[in-house]
Amino acid sequence: MKLQPTDIFLLIGTCILTISFLFKWYQMTTRKHTIEVSLKSWIIMFIGRMFWCIYGFLLGTIGGIFILIAQGLIAAMTVPIIYYIMRNEKTKGRYHKDHFRKELFIFRIIMDFMVISIICILTIYSHYFERNNYTIPKEVILIVGTIGAAITAFALMPQSLKTIKSRNTESMSLPLQITFIIGNAIIISYLIYELAMTHNTMNYIGSIFFGIISTLVMVPIAVIKINNIIKLKEPLH
Repeated sequence: MKLQPTDIFLLIGTCILTISFLFKWYQMTTRKHTIEVSLKSWIIMFIGRMFWCIYGFLLGTIGGIFILIAQGLIAAMTVPIIYYIMRNEKTKGRYHKDHFRKELFIFRIIMDFMVISIICILTIYSHYFERNNYTIPKEVILIVGTIGAAITAFALMPQSLKTIKSRNTESMSLPLQITFIIGNAIIISYLIYELAMTHNTMNYIGSIFFGIISTLVMVPIAVIKINNIIKLKEPLH
């Protein structure tokens, strides 16, 4: 199957979405503070992104491979974020060097290795399926895609509610929020286009519906962050 213009459109969207989490990963690994960052949100986010990886794999298309790799990289970047949140639990989100926990650090390394291994294995098999036109039952794709999209849609809900309540966005990254919204919008547009062209409702409808919810949940966080930048002169990242 040749690379189509729509696949390039999807590639742009997945790159933007991946970059959005790269902002958060960079912020977390340099500043290391996790004030008002929800552990529940990021654990749910990790699980959801892994389901998205499997969904991309099951599609058996070039676009599916793009989704697989992008979502896998996002899952890998959530691991150190979860690590620092757990590490800073006793200090209310403040990072202290003397609070190093060996077992937690080892867990982080194992999780990163596991995620990267899964990405590589699924990418190889997905490429094989795509070249040989191997198809997965639509019901399986529907179930996995809907579960992954639903989990990621509600992953940010605890963080959004926490931010609305506290109005504290010190550990939030505006570039992440903006690129997250743009990247998701592009991916959703691609899925809607594929649905219109193929009329394959079962492959795409769940991911579209919950993808829209995921994007909308990020909006209030971005609005509060912008408001704090203007009024409190918080940094963008």
